Amino acid sequence: MADLRAISVAYRPGDGRLLFENLDLHASAGEVIGITGNNGEGKTSLMRILAGLLRPDRGTVLLDGEPILARPRRETARAVGYLPQFELTPFPITAWQMVLMGRYPHMIGRRLVENGKDREEAEVAMRTAGVYHLRDGTFMHLSGGERMRVRVARLIAQRPQTMLLDEPTTYLDDDFRQTLAGLVRSWCAGGSSAVVVSHDLEFLEQTGGRIYHLEAAKLRPKMTMIKEKDQ
Repeated sequence: MADLRAISVAYRPGDGRLLFENLDLHASAGEVIGITGNNGEGKTSLMRILAGLLRPDRGTVLLDGEPILARPRRETARAVGYLPQFELTPFPITAWQMVLMGRYPHMIGRRLVENGKDREEAEVAMRTAGVYHLRDGTFMHLSGGERMRVRVARLIAQRPQTMLLDEPTTYLDDDFRQTLAGLVRSWCAGGSSAVVVSHDLEFLEQTGGRIYHLEAAKLRPKMTMIKEKDQ
């Protein structure tokens, strides 16, 4: 599980304006947390803090009760799967190689050589995401939706305890949006936790978790369309 305790982050070093101010967030095992908000409110920065990639100015980031920045990087990489909104791939790789990257934290030693278990996990992940037929295609030559599905397959292959998804429905068609929402629910039903950032409120509702709105450096519970209909 992931915890943010009294996190504060300035827009820039020495800047008095705060991106986050005394922000708390707790993602328990088996729980989905959805976060929405306007552009520029810091949603991606929040995800990078949860992933241990960005150090807050103040506050504590915990993973399974331990400070995330004090943990060995490979241990954190096994436990936390991060699907960023944008991702550069500066060299040509196949979709299969992209998915195998999700297995890197599990590979033993300095050499990144996959074994039968890694290949099995990658194949299952690609079939789950519906992209196994693209395995030999060059990743950057795929469509936007296909690339996103391959990246989702990489996350599945990683099998992390905590999943962080930043705008995962970008380029996805309606059918796979629903499939992905079901995958998130299934992951968390198995004991994982997920934090999902999205402008797509309907998708966040389909994941079945608590939804917050990030605005003015604070997280506030979001009134969803389902709740509005009930009132």
